[in-house]
Amino acid sequence: MLEKGHSLIRVEMLNWGNFTGYQEAVFRDQMNLGPLFAPPPASTILGVNGSGKSTLIDGIMIGLLPFDNLLKLGVTNDYEKGAAGGRSMTDYVLGKYASTTGKENKNLSNVYNRESGCSVLQLCLQNNHSPASYISAGLIWWYSNYQIQDRLLYITQKDMRVKDYCGAAMNLPKNGKKFKETLMEKYPSSQIFDTAQSYFSTLSTLLGGITKEDLKIFNRAFYVKSIENIDHFVRENMLIEEPNENLEILLENVANGNEITQQIAKCRDKIQESEKILNEFSHLQKVLDKLEQLEKERSFLRLFQQWEPLKKNEEETTTGQFHKEKL
Repeated sequence: MLEKGHSLIRVEMLNWGNFTGYQEAVFRDQMNLGPLFAPPPASTILGVNGSGKSTLIDGIMIGLLPFDNLLKLGVTNDYEKGAAGGRSMTDYVLGKYASTTGKENKNLSNVYNRESGCSVLQLCLQNNHSPASYISAGLIWWYSNYQIQDRLLYITQKDMRVKDYCGAAMNLPKNGKKFKETLMEKYPSSQIFDTAQSYFSTLSTLLGGITKEDLKIFNRAFYVKSIENIDHFVRENMLIEEPNENLEILLENVANGNEITQQIAKCRDKIQESEKILNEFSHLQKVLDKLEQLEKERSFLRLFQQWEPLKKNEEETTTGQFHKEKL
């Protein structure tokens, strides 16, 4: 037997899933051997397809972690999508038929097999170090017209059975108020909760601080149905990042490298823009040089135009003087 922690020794179900009436699964025999999840050597749940193995296992998980959004329930394959797998707590309470989705039938009698009544799910765990210490934890629902009307959660640190508060005939309390009165009369130290969170906080403390994440992994481990999927399960649920100074430095350098790369890219863009401006400036300078050359040519042309009449007059004057001298 494990020296620490607790072993699950019994699961009691009343109107749970497709089980009608009272059902009990005992994981420790009269010889005090064979607790579930503790050697020697281990417990095995066997049954043909549809016999209720998943219904029992999901009941255990709901008793430990009663949050629909954290559990995969009624999963029919290893990779079924959806926050809660194939079913919900309500489906188990009302006895949902396996072949329906609940959305395709407006007539709820074609979806669920329990219209009104009461359902109970209760676990009993034994302290491995102190065998005389027990924890009985459970949930009880009341429903009418296929709708959940009330739910209570409770914990008793005793080896309690469902029949202890409803009798061998399973005459269940009619409502939450009557249940509280009956339970507190039989077990005055019991704790009754209206919310799943307060129930889980208390149960977690009693079980040594077990966390929601621990139980989520436990839930997913149930549905690793083939050897080839163990690697996927381990990688997805069990590998964790360990702090590593060198890794942190490497990641910081990578981040710095990425920042430097971005800055280099920005500089490259600016250089390309500058090159465009320089090319345009060079072209402009050529245009200015050309204009300056044209301006010089224009000035020269103006001087020539001014000089040419003067030269012509001078030539005419010189020619006239030559004729006079000759005469």
